[in-house]
Amino acid sequence: MAWKKLLESEDLIAYEKSSKATKVRIEARLKDRRWRVYKTHNFLDHGEWTSHVKEYIAASIAEAKDLLSELKNEKDVSMHDVGFLTLPKLEMKRCFKEDFVEKWKFCIDDFNFDNFVVVRYEDEVRMDIVLHDRYNAFERQILERIISSLGLKEMSNKIRYDFFYFKKHSAKRRIYPKADDDELVAKFEVNIGPSNDSS
Repeated sequence: MAWKKLLESEDLIAYEKSSKATKVRIEARLKDRRWRVYKTHNFLDHGEWTSHVKEYIAASIAEAKDLLSELKNEKDVSMHDVGFLTLPKLEMKRCFKEDFVEKWKFCIDDFNFDNFVVVRYEDEVRMDIVLHDRYNAFERQILERIISSLGLKEMSNKIRYDFFYFKKHSAKRRIYPKADDDELVAKFEVNIGPSNDSS
């Protein structure tokens, strides 16, 4: 990939290089009498773009240009280098629906439907996402895929979400004996102590 100059003006200098699955952009912007320099890596992951941005500050245009040259000569990084891990697959199943609330279970990479999201449709869309701790590195990708899968962007421009994590699933299945329709099954324990009656 070769760098291509996109723009150079009094307050903005920008370069970009790209391939099919990666786009890298560096730019210097003059803001509040300081030059802010950004390097943005965009990675294509399963049909969706993911971004990673680094920001630097330079005191003068000469410093900003030196920094741009350094950033252009830096070795290209991968998704793994910047802390992105690929999220292979997210499959969702609706398990509850009312007028303004629904619950969806989802599995990641065909691994158990232990994760779920509860969506409440109010003035703003509110989501509680319960996720196994092993997936906390995927938080942003999972959020984007849930929003996309459920078509929430088309419903509201206000989406509020909270993530909750668990480490192990502790629910136990309890089996109770089946009773006949007209029979009541109950267990009583009675302790009978010595009588205090002195008569």
